[in-house]
Amino acid sequence: MPTIKVNDINLHYERKGKGPTLVLIPGYASDHTIWLQSMELLCPDFDILALDNRNMGRSSVITTPFSLESMADDVHDLLNTLEVKQVHLAGISMGGGIAQWFAKKYPTLLNKLILVSTFPKLSRFAKMALKTQLKALKTPLVQKGVAKLILPWLAYKSFFDTPFSMQEFMHRFMHHPHPSHVGLLRQSEALMSFDSTPWISSISHKTLIIHGSEDVLIDLTLAKQLHNLIPQSKLTVVPKGAHLVVSEQAKTFARLTKDFLLND
Repeated sequence: MPTIKVNDINLHYERKGKGPTLVLIPGYASDHTIWLQSMELLCPDFDILALDNRNMGRSSVITTPFSLESMADDVHDLLNTLEVKQVHLAGISMGGGIAQWFAKKYPTLLNKLILVSTFPKLSRFAKMALKTQLKALKTPLVQKGVAKLILPWLAYKSFFDTPFSMQEFMHRFMHHPHPSHVGLLRQSEALMSFDSTPWISSISHKTLIIHGSEDVLIDLTLAKQLHNLIPQSKLTVVPKGAHLVVSEQAKTFARLTKDFLLND
């Protein structure tokens, strides 16, 4: 997987497929692998570019505070370095906040926008869950323990009844780089300070909002709020979908994405 230096940090990314460029931005405490199933389904129709955000995966760890706006600048500078002139953009969870900033700051580079399991700002409940997780990660948990700590917040209940799904998640989690506590702390600070409500209505791009009906971390009411705030948006609720709908229901996500980007 290639690495490019942007904003004085190294950003890792994976690129595959042919067609219009679709950038995939992962969320808090995840890297590009969150999109793996979706990438395989979408790469026949799109030039897929999936990155590791700063402080995650194989990208650099920044120990000083930063914002989701600066993370959107990372995406812009990555595209500029790769000489990509026009993109579709999809972001999940925190990646959706980064995508919102990108749409605001770089509107001429963006064609269509997809926001998945995301929000205009975190609810008090989500902030509490985030702070609890950070406190737990200060203890000397083994990696497998960390995975079991976070998974119930992210997956639909049927996921736990499928041994292959559990094994695949654990294997992927155990065999990819893990962030330092300070890396997660800086991401969480950026996430908790994010609030697009004062300006999100200025986004004029066609926007698809995808949200799982069973997302316990980011309530469906936040997706409805986004839909009400973004003028050219439509909301699709995925039945039995949880926070990681792009992984658990990759076929559904890929179908919705293709329909929106190619036919809408």
